Amino acid sequence: MDKLAVLFPGIGYTNDRPLLYYSAYVARHKGYEVKKLEFKDLPDGVFNDEKKIMRCFELSLDQAGQALSQIDFSGYADVIFISKSLGTAVAAVYASKHNIDVRHIWYTPLDKSLSLAKPGTGIAFHGTSDPWADTNVLNDVCAKRNIPLHIIENANHSLETGDLAADLSILDGILSVISDYIGY
Repeated sequence: MDKLAVLFPGIGYTNDRPLLYYSAYVARHKGYEVKKLEFKDLPDGVFNDEKKIMRCFELSLDQAGQALSQIDFSGYADVIFISKSLGTAVAAVYASKHNIDVRHIWYTPLDKSLSLAKPGTGIAFHGTSDPWADTNVLNDVCAKRNIPLHIIENANHSLETGDLAADLSILDGILSVISDYIGY
């Protein structure tokens, strides 16, 4: 295959959860080889603890580096990094650090994540009830960096509202957007 999608999970949001699971499904359906990263042995209780969040980021970036070290990204016609929460920062920094020409799909990025990415290199999704990121801050960052931001009203950090019908509709809408974005 000449197309690669890499999944960068969050701290507690694994590749088996809906956003990443179905994103991988869409990518495979579109002809992408899918590489799923897993971040292990991360600190617990990180909410509002900058030191622990930074430690999670450092560990995750190191684990991503190890897992991706044998991949020649220049051998792919298209590379997409699909990331969630802390994984959004890891994906942005990894791509920049290794000068990889990549498109991003950022799910529930942390406030600082998108400022780490090259302008115009992806799309982002955010819920207005997400305690990990401020909607106004993300709006400003995305506008300045030419990143389309898809805002889901009343959705939390998993882009869910607690209403099953609404959540399935949200997931369907997100998958439609990323299917178009992935293309081919």
